[in-house]
Amino acid sequence: MKKHIFDKFTDAVCHHTKLDQKDIFTKSKEPRIVLARQSLFYLCLDRGLTRAMITEYMAEEGYNIGGAAIAYGITVIKNLIETDPDFKNILDELSKIDDRYSQGKRIIIKEKIDKNEEPPKIYKNKGWKGWADFLGKKIKIFKPLIILIFVFAS
Repeated sequence: MKKHIFDKFTDAVCHHTKLDQKDIFTKSKEPRIVLARQSLFYLCLDRGLTRAMITEYMAEEGYNIGGAAIAYGITVIKNLIETDPDFKNILDELSKIDDRYSQGKRIIIKEKIDKNEEPPKIYKNKGWKGWADFLGKKIKIFKPLIILIFVFAS
């Protein structure tokens, strides 16, 4: 149900740590991989996913882990947050997956505008007035004014 959130956090953690997804979902005790995996657990739980959901999504990716191990990983991350303010800042940035997703859409649309191409239709159906509003730009549209002159023949 919330797999898309799990996937976005996985991408964010992998991008930040410069690890491949296969690394996170491999049984490895390498500290940087373990820390990345524990960070993923923390971010997911903080966003509202349950330990059962995290367990399920990890299993779907080929990594079987129990709820107790996830709880331990979250505890490790909470301790790191208390002792290392930089780590808290990193997790705060990684937790902004919705902002990052929106920013990515804005970049795609901006590239389309720069190339004078029509933006993808999926962006028009989100309730915005148009892609210019989505980008925060105001585009002046001059509608031609048609004046009809009636000549009365007398």
